[in-house]
Amino acid sequence: MTSHGTEFTLQTPMGSIDVLLPLPGRHNIANALAAAALSMAVGATLTAIKAGLAALKAVPGRLFPIQLSENQLVLDDAYNANVGSMTAAVQVLSEMPGYRVLVVGDMAELGAESEACHLQVGEAAKAAGIDRVLSTGKLSQAISHASGVGEHFADKAALIARFTRSASGATNDDYFSERITQRRDGRCGSCVTGERFMLVWLAEHLVKYYSGFNVFSYLTFRAIVSLLTALFISLWMGPRMIARLQKLSFGQVVRNDGPESHFSKRGTPTMGGIMILTSIVISVLLWAYPSNPYVWCVLVVLIGYGIIGFVDDYRKVVRKDTKGLIARWKYFWMSVIALGVAFALYLVGKRHARDPTGGAVL
Repeated sequence: MTSHGTEFTLQTPMGSIDVLLPLPGRHNIANALAAAALSMAVGATLTAIKAGLAALKAVPGRLFPIQLSENQLVLDDAYNANVGSMTAAVQVLSEMPGYRVLVVGDMAELGAESEACHLQVGEAAKAAGIDRVLSTGKLSQAISHASGVGEHFADKAALIARFTRSASGATNDDYFSERITQRRDGRCGSCVTGERFMLVWLAEHLVKYYSGFNVFSYLTFRAIVSLLTALFISLWMGPRMIARLQKLSFGQVVRNDGPESHFSKRGTPTMGGIMILTSIVISVLLWAYPSNPYVWCVLVVLIGYGIIGFVDDYRKVVRKDTKGLIARWKYFWMSVIALGVAFALYLVGKRHARDPTGGAVL
C-alpha cells in the first residue's frame, strides 16, 4: 500500500498485469478482483481492466483520504459501520506511517452482541498497533478499553477539542470540528449512530432479555409492521369516525348542476382523509427513524396536502360552499409545499454528495 493507493498484480488465465488501485486496504483488492472477474467474463481486456480500476475514485465516508496538512492525513470512514468495516479500517490505518489515531463512536443495532462486537474492534486496534484510540458514546468505551491505548470522552464536544488539539497545525480544523459534531468521525474509522424512535427504541432495550427483538432492526420487517399498524388504526377508527360524521351531518355536498350519477353521493360522510392521514402519520412516527430527513419530507407533503383537502371539505360541509377551496388557491398552496420540499431535498442531496452519512436509515 502506498500514499496513492494499493498496488497488486492481477493474475488471470489471460496473463498478468500490475494494477494501481487508488483505494487503500487489502479488502479493496478483493473487491477489485471480483470486478475484474466480471469484466473478463464479458470480454474486457487486461489493459481495459487496469485502466478501469485505476480510474476509480474514493467515495466520501469510506476510507476517504483528506489531507489536513503535509504530514497529517485523515481517512474518513464515517459512512455507517459494522465490525467488518471497522476492522478493515483499523487494518488500513495500521499500515500507514507515522502516529496513528483511531476516532470512533458507537456501532448501532447490534443487539445482544453489541458489547462483544465493540470489544472485538478494540482488540483489533490493539493487535494492529494503533497508537491512540479516541472514543465517544456509551458502547464505544469498550473499544477504548480493549485497545489499551484509549481515551474515552463523555460527549462529542470534549472529543472535538482533543482531536483539534492533535491537529493544531491543520488549515481546516473548523471543517473537521463540524464533521465530528455531526458524525463522530476522525483520523480513520468512525461510526454513525441513528436515532431510534418509540417502539424501535423499546425493542432495542428488550433485546437483552430476548434476542428475537433484533428483528426490529430490519427495515423490511418494520415496513411490513408499519403497514399493518396503519391498517389496524384505520379499521379501528373507521366505524367510529363514520358514525361521528353522520351524527354531525358532515355529508358530501354535491353541486346541483353536476351529473345525475353524482347525486347518490349526497349526504355520504366525508372528511375520511383525516382517518387516512392519522393512521399513516402515527405508523410512521412509531416505526421510522426520525433522523432520516426523507421521512420528514414525506410527512410534510402528506400533512400539507391533507390540510389543503381538509380546508376544501370544511368549506363544502360546514359553510355549504359546493365549490370548496377554489382551484387557484389549491394549486398555489400545493406549489408552495412542493417547492419547499424540493428545496429541502436539494439541500439534503447536496449534503449527502459531500457526506454520505447525512442520510440515516429509515
